Amino acid sequence: MASLYTENSEKWKALASIDYFIHFVKAWIPFNAWYKNYYPDLKTDPKAIG
Repeated sequence: MASLYTENSEKWKALASIDYFIHFVKAWIPFNAWYKNYYPDLKTDPKAIG
């Protein structure tokens, strides 16, 4: 009979993996809002970055 902990090991590994795209989006949205507010004359992202 398998332990409850070992039966759920794959589920826990999947839950523990990091979704880097979500972290990027959560950082990009406030940054994008900040620079659009602070530099209203910059209309595109490449102009703001460069």
